[in-house]
Amino acid sequence: MRLFGYVVMEACALGALATSGVVVARWLTHSAPAQAEKVQLGRRGSTPDRPAPREAAPTPHPAPSFFGLDDEAVLRSLRSEPVVRARFNKGGSTISLRLTFGDGSQAAFKPAQTHQFSIPRKEVAAYRLSRLLGINQVAPAAPRVLSRDDIVKHLEPGSWSVLPRILAETKFDAQGRTAGMAQYWIPKIKDSNLEMPAMVAAWTGWLAPGKSPPEARRSMAVQLSNLVVFDLLMNQRDRFSGGNMKVSEDDRVLYYMDNTAALFSPQSGHPKLRTLLGKVGLFSGRTIEALRGLSEASFRAELGAEPEPPYEIVTAEELAGILTRKDLILAHVDALIAKHGKNAVLPFP
Repeated sequence: MRLFGYVVMEACALGALATSGVVVARWLTHSAPAQAEKVQLGRRGSTPDRPAPREAAPTPHPAPSFFGLDDEAVLRSLRSEPVVRARFNKGGSTISLRLTFGDGSQAAFKPAQTHQFSIPRKEVAAYRLSRLLGINQVAPAAPRVLSRDDIVKHLEPGSWSVLPRILAETKFDAQGRTAGMAQYWIPKIKDSNLEMPAMVAAWTGWLAPGKSPPEARRSMAVQLSNLVVFDLLMNQRDRFSGGNMKVSEDDRVLYYMDNTAALFSPQSGHPKLRTLLGKVGLFSGRTIEALRGLSEASFRAELGAEPEPPYEIVTAEELAGILTRKDLILAHVDALIAKHGKNAVLPFP
């Protein structure tokens, strides 16, 4: 959740109604640059590759790679690389730090905290589920335990003024440690505005049964369709609250960020998420195939790839909810296939 997003949405609601048509028209006709942002491990401002042909639009990489990263190398760094600097991430309502490690890589760190809708382990769960389904649009995330001293000693001077808040809202155990989550820091992101009501109406319009997205937006259409599936599985009700739909600088990659408010009741999914699924009739065949293979055993095996986590990443009740929502999604897809045919419903790779 991002407080800034809530404030802007409230303050600009009337203005958005007047200008949303212009925003949507500009977005629908925008021709994305031919080059996808190249994300490098822990480095900012990297020199981009030579531009690729326009038809080479990026698609989610096969598991287990987050857009070309070596996920396992990133995870090792997130779990154990020593912290050399920490700063407070402004603009949110919860406690979030940016860590710089000894190898130069960076991570977002969310500690265990008093905010009931910011539970760090759920970001790890989201990463593991995204990876299991081959969607791979949640940045690598791993459990990380930091001590109170780790935070205080390495906090940059510019963040000293918020130290009392950090210490007051972070949950430490008797040994002064907090079991949180470290996640790969994506070097460059920006707001997409895809959560605006007019924008949602636009992209759900070309994901409706029998429709077809504009060719220039086909890659983004796949990512949005997958997002609808993923968010209902995770019961991620916070996606459209404002500021939680970030994209790469070239508008071509949608990052599934800020998932710490997921996996709450009801097990059948939040009504808004079920309503959104009902508007979508075009899906990725690969994603639906992976969804059919999702089981308690397969998800537990994926969670088991995280060595010695300091907490239970997903509870039995949360896992049961994921499987309940999986059946709901597949029932929707199968009903569409029965009515429109498989090729019409699964046109995306």
